[in-house]
Amino acid sequence: MYTVSATTKYQPHPPQETVLYQVVRDNLDTFLAQTTAKGKCLPDFVIDEFEAFLDCKILDHGFVRLKCEDCGHEVLAAFSCKKRGFCPSCAGRRMAETEAHLIESVFPEAPVRQWVLTLPIAMRFWISRNRPLLNKAITIAVDCISSFIRKKAKQAGATRPQTGAVLFIQRAGSAINANPHLHILFLDGAYNIDADGNPNFVEIDPPTNDEIADVVQHIARRQIKLLRRAGFLQSNGDSENEPPLIGENEELSVHEECVGASIINRIALGPRAGLPVRTIRIGRGFGLADEKPEIVSPLCASVNGFSLHANVFVKGHQRWKLERLVRYVARPPLSLERMALTPAGEIKYELKTPWANNTTHVIFSPLELLEKLASIIPPPKGHLVRFFGVFGPNSKVRDLIVPKPKVDEQSPAGKDAIKRQRTLMAELLKRTFSIDLEECQICGGKMRRIAIVDNGIAARAILLALGIPLMPRSRPLPRPPPIMNKNELVYSYEPDS
Repeated sequence: MYTVSATTKYQPHPPQETVLYQVVRDNLDTFLAQTTAKGKCLPDFVIDEFEAFLDCKILDHGFVRLKCEDCGHEVLAAFSCKKRGFCPSCAGRRMAETEAHLIESVFPEAPVRQWVLTLPIAMRFWISRNRPLLNKAITIAVDCISSFIRKKAKQAGATRPQTGAVLFIQRAGSAINANPHLHILFLDGAYNIDADGNPNFVEIDPPTNDEIADVVQHIARRQIKLLRRAGFLQSNGDSENEPPLIGENEELSVHEECVGASIINRIALGPRAGLPVRTIRIGRGFGLADEKPEIVSPLCASVNGFSLHANVFVKGHQRWKLERLVRYVARPPLSLERMALTPAGEIKYELKTPWANNTTHVIFSPLELLEKLASIIPPPKGHLVRFFGVFGPNSKVRDLIVPKPKVDEQSPAGKDAIKRQRTLMAELLKRTFSIDLEECQICGGKMRRIAIVDNGIAARAILLALGIPLMPRSRPLPRPPPIMNKNELVYSYEPDS
């Protein structure tokens, strides 16, 4: 973002100075050529994600121009890419938007417990490329936990209990590896619906280690039955019938090879293909036998490669703690603060928590990092946040449970706020980055939008007229969109000389 004023200098917020941007910009063409050399190519949604990231927050591609009504101070706010993969800026904005929506419009003042389900390694690969299988696995997990909560609610006196949950699909692990797993925020209790249809919340007792073990075993049994019916596992459970290796006896696309290698922390492409990811230091998949669950830590049990953790709990009045929990489960897949370049030009990424073998960092070459980023990009048209039970869109009691908007419904502004489904960008910037676009940084006056420049040629011309330097490029500007009709004017872009 740039400020334009007679009394202040230009103050850029350059995303191109980050390690992530430089690596993608300087190595994307080489990475795409590397994948094409194998006679295959990446899916369009993966290539579009990388291309859009290079345009994110770059003034050359468009911006909103704001001007103070009192002192004339101007601000140029660049557009974001609005993608769902690895862009830290857009992921932070989406995290703030999700948190604002859930706290203000979804979660009532009731206790909430986080349930985290991790899956066996082979199953992670299968659900990453098979959306129907992922949807069925989610349904099984939610059904098993809901049944457990309803049973405890009946023991507490409820006669017609209904649960509520918000589920988040996280596709990345702490080492930027593909690791699809589920974070589910369940109400720690159930609403008892009386004869008149009115809901009354019934809080349940905290689960015990044995109860968590029973739930994860129930989930594992149903998931394994699902995999058998879908043809991923053998029908009998003898030890010699192990699940097939990832990609064994199967023709995979280059993107599926990247995902499969990332799941097992290996490299798929380049001179180190097939080798483990390098680490700095200070299992098996699931078996088919009916194993006994193991208590790993308080309220955390695992069996057959499935692990269920439910030790994070928020009381109903702790809204600040719930906000922090929602931000955690909706967090971006990587952190720029933990990423650094080594003297050899490689990328060193610090783990948030050291692994059990004392690994603190993972090291990638630039092309290996792009491979890992490609493996965690979610396919399009699939919801990453889902609502169940009383929070579902078709629930008859949802309107009686969720918080009401705190606005004046009689005023025109209040009516617009009720109708608006998405949080304004200015409010998200204020929540996420402490940037207030509606208030002048010089005099405190009101900022007014005077132009929206969404054409690259016009944006570059305005920047040159204002004396703002254009971004030097190692790659040409993207091609213009295709012609939609014969009367549409199509501009061509020229790379910097």
